[in-house]
Amino acid sequence: MRGFLKKVIPIALTALFCVSFVGCGEAPAAEAETPAPEPGKVRGKVLTDEGNMTTAGIIVIDAENNAKRVMTNAYGGYTLVLDPGDYTL
Repeated sequence: MRGFLKKVIPIALTALFCVSFVGCGEAPAAEAETPAPEPGKVRGKVLTDEGNMTTAGIIVIDAENNAKRVMTNAYGGYTLVLDPGDYTL
C-alpha cells in the first residue's frame, strides 16, 4: 500500500496544483487598438478691413463635401473643432 501512495500522492498533488492555478494567469491580451485621433481646433478672429471686430458665419467643407458651420462670438472670435482630415475654408 505504501508503494501505491508514493506513486498516487505526487500525481494527486500535481493535479491539484495545476487545477488550483487554472485561470490565475493574466488574461490574454486584447488586440491592441489604435486610439482614434483626437479632433483638432482652429481658432481665429474675423475683423473688418478697418480692424474692427465683427460677427460672421464660417463654413468649412471636408474632402467628402460635408459642411461644418460656426458663428463668431461678439468679439469676432471663433473656434472650430474638426476631426483629422482635409478641409477647405
